[in-house]
Amino acid sequence: MKRFLFKLFVFGVVMAIANIAFLKIAQNYEVNFKKADKIHHLKDQEVDILFVGSSLMFDAINADVLEEENISSYNLALAGANLKTNTIQLENYLRHNRPKKIFLGLSQVVRNDLDFDRVLPVVDYYYGAPTFSYREIPMVKFRWLSNELIKRVFSKNHRNSHVHKGQFRTEKTTPDRSKYKNPMDSIFAADAYSNSVNLNKIDSMCVANGIELTVVQMPGNKAAQNAIPIGPLPYTNKFGQARMLYNLNNYKFAEMFDSETDWLTISHLNVSGSTKFTKALIEGGYLE
Repeated sequence: MKRFLFKLFVFGVVMAIANIAFLKIAQNYEVNFKKADKIHHLKDQEVDILFVGSSLMFDAINADVLEEENISSYNLALAGANLKTNTIQLENYLRHNRPKKIFLGLSQVVRNDLDFDRVLPVVDYYYGAPTFSYREIPMVKFRWLSNELIKRVFSKNHRNSHVHKGQFRTEKTTPDRSKYKNPMDSIFAADAYSNSVNLNKIDSMCVANGIELTVVQMPGNKAAQNAIPIGPLPYTNKFGQARMLYNLNNYKFAEMFDSETDWLTISHLNVSGSTKFTKALIEGGYLE
């Protein structure tokens, strides 16, 4: 019995060390986790624009272009984040920081983005309520990070990828070979935005803190684009107040992107595409 307990103790110690090491490696070398850790420690940051969203926003904003126009910014977006995750990020960010404007990018690529209730694990790690479950063990909770860390060892593109001023950057380029849907979506479903619990929470936080909110649909590849007008498109929040959304996933807006050179992967812009997108936001007055 003593021998069994000793083996059990040794196993527990080895697993604890392995999980602590795994967590530290992820926090220092996996770009998403490393960025989430940095966001967690931000204090007293004052910027003109805070960009919020998923990986589409993570890839799409070129802060160098904004700086040339004397626009200070920070990109809060994380790969895999949905609107529920964004609400948790904002609740914690706004406790210690104060942006003048929030630019929220939604994704039609993720169809359940508006009210999908799952929280991104790296955000849940920092802000979720502690629970005593095997699912909270780092090597279980973040098991998908193992693939990302392995890719950094064997893939040159992954080794050279990094976060530059909040933007994910890599040398990888993937041509967009997709085709437009026929017929394209052309009707704006205002009720989906008016009834979104998570969107209303973000709206309420902005009102409470005196922060201007701009909501846009992010551009995707040709297969994801639509013929819904760019707008501004009207919807109402839970208080019946008028709100506006810009549909930047309109196929005419997206004509600026070169199918061969401007995409990182499906619906995600690379540095070339993000430069065009950021300049279009400035020139179109979307950041005013």
